Amino acid sequence: MKTVALTNLAVHAGMVAVTLLVLLAKGSVAGILVARSLVYLVVVAIAFWLIHVRLQRLSWEFDPKFIFKILQDSVPFALFKVFVSIYVDIDMVMLSVMRGDVMTGWYAAAQKFRQALTFIPLSVTGAVMPALSRFSMESKKDYLETLSKSSRYLLMVAFPVAGGISILADRLIPLLYGKDYLAAIPALRVVIWTILFSFINSVLSSALVAVHKEKQLSWALGAGALFNLVTNFLAIPIWGHVGAAVTTVLSEALVLFIQLRILQRTVLEARPLAHLGRILAATLTMMVVAIFTRGFELIYNILSAVAAYVGTALALRAVTAQEWNFLRNTLLMRSRGEES
Repeated sequence: MKTVALTNLAVHAGMVAVTLLVLLAKGSVAGILVARSLVYLVVVAIAFWLIHVRLQRLSWEFDPKFIFKILQDSVPFALFKVFVSIYVDIDMVMLSVMRGDVMTGWYAAAQKFRQALTFIPLSVTGAVMPALSRFSMESKKDYLETLSKSSRYLLMVAFPVAGGISILADRLIPLLYGKDYLAAIPALRVVIWTILFSFINSVLSSALVAVHKEKQLSWALGAGALFNLVTNFLAIPIWGHVGAAVTTVLSEALVLFIQLRILQRTVLEARPLAHLGRILAATLTMMVVAIFTRGFELIYNILSAVAAYVGTALALRAVTAQEWNFLRNTLLMRSRGEES
């Protein structure tokens, strides 16, 4: 874990360093991209050396059949990256071309809130993926339980965060970006709800990979990318950055629907979205409290809403104290790994 953490740190530190050097030298965007690519190459070379020295002596041989098989098996995963990049980033590109940089800046400000939360599903799926893979071969019951619990834990976070940010958007945007970005408020109130779907999509993707449904998953992401492209083309000219926010939410919802269908055809008993009623009730209570405490200082407004959510969730037994501890420990796993 220490070696992995140091390697990741080296990548990020190198990226920052070369970017600053190119900017100080008044280089172009192309220069920054070339410098960042060189950092990746250097870090990859160092990673190979560390594996060779610390973990496993590497030997090299040319095996065309094995290479072809690896390339063939990797195609669905390559398509994941392509399709995800399209339906995550295409709205920003299209908005810039169709409506200009100012509106794109408003939309980017709203998107930053969603992007800042991506570490949450990554942490959870990173923790449960090995278990899903093992249980898919050994125990369907444990596989389903792991899928259900991880989905539930993610929704326990996604619902209150989306609801809270949606209510407090008109206070958060001026605080972080200033009055010039007030137009980002309606886009934020819409796009933040994307996390309800993207959080669950992350764990469903892991669940599908665990049962060897990579090809079907790649087509689900492809459908989301195509849908996002078409709906942005229709929505942006009329509704601008708010239209782009709506298409982002709908695209994630479509991918969720397709993944659920694939999973339920593969594992008939899979019900990853069960038991939502109590979480939703706690979220609605939190949102009401957030509205009624808007006259407070922002920090007290947020703390009141959080207390309302946690209290309601515990009162309704939407989550036990043990489950809160499990979720907290899972989200802290990355930082603990870096310390080890």
